[in-house]
Amino acid sequence: MAVRSAKPIVLINLFAQIIVFSVQVLFPNRLYDGHVARFLSKLLGLRRVPLTYETEPPHGVILCWHAAVLMQMWCAAMSSKPAVHASLALMEFTYGTLALVICFLYPTTYGSGILLFGALPVLVFAILICSYGRYGVRHLLRLTMGDTSTLQEPKTRKV
Repeated sequence: MAVRSAKPIVLINLFAQIIVFSVQVLFPNRLYDGHVARFLSKLLGLRRVPLTYETEPPHGVILCWHAAVLMQMWCAAMSSKPAVHASLALMEFTYGTLALVICFLYPTTYGSGILLFGALPVLVFAILICSYGRYGVRHLLRLTMGDTSTLQEPKTRKV
């Protein structure tokens, strides 16, 4: 089966991330000390990281990182090329997987409910992008080596 553009899923992903970014900027305590983050921290034994004077500088770094990710998502959403969408999915798989590994290997040192809460939707969108665009592991592995030849949409024949 040939690959195809995953633009609809990438657009939904972009709008969801814009909402999350807006909440991070306007209502950060609802995100950091909200019900979901508290529940996940308690359930899995992860530490809670409320937003305080000591944790504000890392929050600023997270906002800058999230803004950079939003720019890449925006560029992917404006493109219809499968290679661009697959690269976004690869970036999200990398982030989501690393966040899960951190949460489960270092639950009390680096892991937190908010990190896990952020990683799960990112992984879901990466899976949705790959399934909608028909990008498999082979495509993503070849993409890490700079090969986009397997991610070309089939050319339609004009009659």
